[in-house]
Amino acid sequence: MKIVQMECPNCGAKLQVNEELTYANCNFCGQQFLIEREKTALETGYDFERGREAATRKSAEELRQKVTALVEPIKKLEMLNQQILVLQQAKSDLQTKIDALEPKVEKTESEIGRDLPLILPSAILAAFLVIALVTGGGIATLLTGLVFAAIAFGIIVSIWTTNRQNLDGFYNSLGRTEQSLSDDQRALDEIVKKNDFGIIPGPYRKSEAMRAFAYYFTSGRVSTIQEAVRAYEEDLHRERMESLQKIQIDELRKQQEMMERMHQEQQVQRQVNVSNAVAGAAVAGVAGVVAREAIKSIKDQL
Repeated sequence: MKIVQMECPNCGAKLQVNEELTYANCNFCGQQFLIEREKTALETGYDFERGREAATRKSAEELRQKVTALVEPIKKLEMLNQQILVLQQAKSDLQTKIDALEPKVEKTESEIGRDLPLILPSAILAAFLVIALVTGGGIATLLTGLVFAAIAFGIIVSIWTTNRQNLDGFYNSLGRTEQSLSDDQRALDEIVKKNDFGIIPGPYRKSEAMRAFAYYFTSGRVSTIQEAVRAYEEDLHRERMESLQKIQIDELRKQQEMMERMHQEQQVQRQVNVSNAVAGAAVAGVAGVVAREAIKSIKDQL
C-alpha cells in the first residue's frame, strides 16, 4: 500500500489516500472523487497503439470514401476522352475533304466558271449550226445541237451545284463537330475541377484501377493509396503470370496430343507392316507348295 498526498477537488482539503484505490472520500466534506494516477509505460504504449490504429482506420475510411466517390467521375472522364479522340479524328477528316473540294468550288465560282455554263453550250450550238449550213442538215441538225447544248449546260450546272452543296455540308458538319468537341472539353474540365484526382497517381486514373482500389479499401486489405497501388500491381502481375501459365499449359497439352497422335500413327504403321509381312510370307508359302506340286506332277508324267 502506497499513501500519497492529494487535495480534495471539492473543498481543497489536504488528504492522505491509498494510491492503489480507484476512489477516495474526503474526511472533511464527504465528497467522493476519482484518484488519478500516472499510467505505466505499458499502459501508455497500449493507449498510443490504440490511438494509432484508430487514426489509421479513420484515414483509411476517408480514403475509401474519396476513392469510391472518384469511380464514376473517372468512368465519365474515360468516356469523354474517347469521344474527344473520335471528334478530333472526324474534324481532321472533314478538314481534309474541305481542303480538297474548296479549290474546285472557288474555280467554278470564278468569272470563267460562272460563264462556262453559257460558253460551252453556245460553242456546241454554234458548231452544229456550222454543220447544218455546210451539210444542209437544216432544222434537225440544229435541234440535235440544241439538245447537246442543253445536256452540257445541265452537266456543268449539276457539277457546280453538287460541289457547292458538298462543301456547305462539310462546313456545317465541321461546325457541329467543333461545337461537340468544345462541349465535351468543357464537361471534362468541369469534372476535373469538381473532383480531387490528385490523390490518385496518373497511370491509375482509370475505371479498372479505381474499382480495384475501392474494393481494397472496403475489404480492409489496404489503408493508404501507396498500399492500394502495390496491391493492384501485385494482382496485375499475378493475372499476367496466370495467363502465361495457362498459355504454357495449353502449349504442353497440344504437344502431348501431337505426340500421342504420332505414337498412334506409328503403331498403326507397325501393324500394317506386320500384316504385310505375314501376308507376304503366306503368299510365298502357298507359291512354294504350288511349285512343289507342279514339279512332282511333271516328274510323275515323265
